[in-house]
Amino acid sequence: GALISLPVASSILAGCKASGKIDWEPAFFTPDEAKAVQQVADIILPRSSSPAASDVHVPEFIDLIVMDCFNSEQQNAFKTGLNKMLGEFREKKTKDFINGNEKDQTEFIISMDSQLVNPGSGNFYRTLKQLILLGYFTSEEIMQNHLNYHAIAGQHIGCIPYKEGDKIFVDNNVVG
Repeated sequence: GALISLPVASSILAGCKASGKIDWEPAFFTPDEAKAVQQVADIILPRSSSPAASDVHVPEFIDLIVMDCFNSEQQNAFKTGLNKMLGEFREKKTKDFINGNEKDQTEFIISMDSQLVNPGSGNFYRTLKQLILLGYFTSEEIMQNHLNYHAIAGQHIGCIPYKEGDKIFVDNNVVG
């Protein structure tokens, strides 16, 4: 029974989608824009054996970066690009992105990804995706619990003799 039920339970959990609600107060985005950014982030990085983008607060990270690090021209371009992207979805699917079904949202994001191959196209989406990936892979949860990253290097001992069968030291870990 355990051999059959474990893979089934695992596949069900792997298909879980992060909640569509936002539980934070956006500083730059409107609540609907924040929800759309969260949904896009969770489509790009869904929950699997690792957390979804929203689980590690990527939408809040993007809100903060755009608010604090972008100048007013870049902020306007970002908001214009976001609303243009959401408008394209509305034109194609005759409903708002945040109210769309997961299949339509995913197909739309895949089409946005495919446009990135063409030089000069998708500048807003490229920036959004880069911010999503940056926020995710530099989050404390991902860095500490899902990547083999060690911020502090181990002691450096150069030019030491190596014999076959010796342990290999990489960072603070022993490999081999």
